[in-house]
Amino acid sequence: MISVNGSSSDYAILKQVHQIKLGRLDQEVNELKTGVDFSELRELEALYVASHGNPSTGDLGSIDTKKLLELLTAPGLGIPATYKGTIVLLSCYSGQQYSGTSLAERVAAGLRGKVTAGAKVVGANGFSFGTRKLRDGARRSSVLLNATGIRDFYFLDSPKNATLSATWLALKPTHADGVLKTKFVRAAEVNKTIKENLTQRLPGGQTPQDAALNIITSFTATAKKIQDTLDNLAAKKFPRGTVAEVVKHLLDHPKDADVTAWTQSIEEQYELFQAHYLWASDVDAFTTVQV
Repeated sequence: MISVNGSSSDYAILKQVHQIKLGRLDQEVNELKTGVDFSELRELEALYVASHGNPSTGDLGSIDTKKLLELLTAPGLGIPATYKGTIVLLSCYSGQQYSGTSLAERVAAGLRGKVTAGAKVVGANGFSFGTRKLRDGARRSSVLLNATGIRDFYFLDSPKNATLSATWLALKPTHADGVLKTKFVRAAEVNKTIKENLTQRLPGGQTPQDAALNIITSFTATAKKIQDTLDNLAAKKFPRGTVAEVVKHLLDHPKDADVTAWTQSIEEQYELFQAHYLWASDVDAFTTVQV
């Protein structure tokens, strides 16, 4: 089951739900609001919650923890007491701690005694993207690395390329391929920083800072173009309706030009961030809390 707190014209929300449905066409989509019915959740069925996150609290945008738990446990409509599956909070920050607890921890605590012990709640440890990861075996979103300055790779409205370059140089490659291999032939060394990798590969007279600035300037231009394409398609090109209705249109018309552009842009975004070593590992991307 997929429960949505957001608009169908919001590309970030639409991406997540679309990618989940591509992996599991039988997933029901509902709106996370008063009257939402979770009572038909099967014992081991995953419940995906798609929403933006509140950067001050980790909550689901305007839905605070108390309201979320009220929806999840509403008499006659809440999650069954026999439930022992996994609730996946796809919102940014949902796995990060604020004043000592994360949203995932607060939800797990609020469900104790109301669902089967051993059920799980997982939350994203940072900025969460709807990508192909949501339709693969793990069925989790892609999450940006948790590193100082990494938020600037998410907010690209006014990219500060020099600042981004400095952040990027301090990272370690997350795999042996990517831009370090394609631009400099040699595989990336994951035990060294990107700056150290560049230092070993550059000809005399070129600094890692110069090379990184060129790479990141290209990255931000491409990333912003992809982001703008997705935003324009979701807001202006697809039929209006609920998230469920718009996703059904995407699934029913995969060869339409706008849907093809949408699908291609999602793939390009994933590959771009992967090539620049920006995705957290599966282990680090989410916090898992047992009820």
